[in-house]
Amino acid sequence: MRITRIFENTEYSESVDSLGRREFITLAAKHKALLLQSDDGSNPFSVDEFASLTESLQLEKYEYVGGAAPRRLIPVKSNVEVFTANEAPPD
Repeated sequence: MRITRIFENTEYSESVDSLGRREFITLAAKHKALLLQSDDGSNPFSVDEFASLTESLQLEKYEYVGGAAPRRLIPVKSNVEVFTANEAPPD
């Protein structure tokens, strides 16, 4: 799994495994967006890989209580909940 720091050098990426938990969280807080992709860069990042990464970060869990955009829960193999970003039809 690779990570690219958005709004910096998008040609450079590094292995998520090379980052510690705190450094990953700090990067996400600083940049507000991180591009996650497979190690070889050619395959999409799967929802199960995302769930596994999220679980490994050991973030505080909070309940999703709804919002303006309709979302659905995506079944994953990890012990975390992953929701779609937005299920509303395009304008």
